[in-house]
Amino acid sequence: MSAWSGAAAASPFRPALAHDQAGRLDGEYAGDHWNAQRLGVPARRGRRAARFDAITQDWLRDPAKRWSRFRLATGCAFATISSGALALSRFSAFLAEKHPGVTDERGITRPVLEDYLSWLLAQGYPASTRAQSLSMLRVFSGACHRHGWLPGLSHDAVIYAEELPFHHDQVARFIPGFVMAQLESPAALDRLVHHYPQPRGGPDRDRAARR
Repeated sequence: MSAWSGAAAASPFRPALAHDQAGRLDGEYAGDHWNAQRLGVPARRGRRAARFDAITQDWLRDPAKRWSRFRLATGCAFATISSGALALSRFSAFLAEKHPGVTDERGITRPVLEDYLSWLLAQGYPASTRAQSLSMLRVFSGACHRHGWLPGLSHDAVIYAEELPFHHDQVARFIPGFVMAQLESPAALDRLVHHYPQPRGGPDRDRAARR
């Protein structure tokens, strides 16, 4: 180790610098506008911001930021954090519009969540947006139950996997009836027989040969 590196390691200013950096990061995380570059988190251009200011309920916004910081620490991409903040902002808007009397997590009940399912549909969101909103809320609720971030949250306040709308909104591609009628017409069936003729002797001889 060089004399310079040894002196730097022993410098009393290094702990102070580390403490200042940690304090700066804590201040960034306490804010309602997160910037990936200022947080030292990699993110693609155009996806470096996460906003929590649209979550108007303090009791919901603070755990949302705590959950988001925890997810970053476990390796989630910053774009996922931004999507989670947006999803919880939608839930916040729903509460403000439909359940303004909810003043803490104890007001989040299973009937309220069922009402949220209907509200998302009434807003005209596509299935993918509704699925993202509900899945993010589902993961957030599970983390709050596990870590005690919303201690008053009822254990039956959950979104079930089968309630995610993405798979239910897939449109089956049926063959139109008039096309089936053409395919099953005598002329079409005769063409099939022409292209795939029966073995000599017909099907009876074929069955006898297999005995």
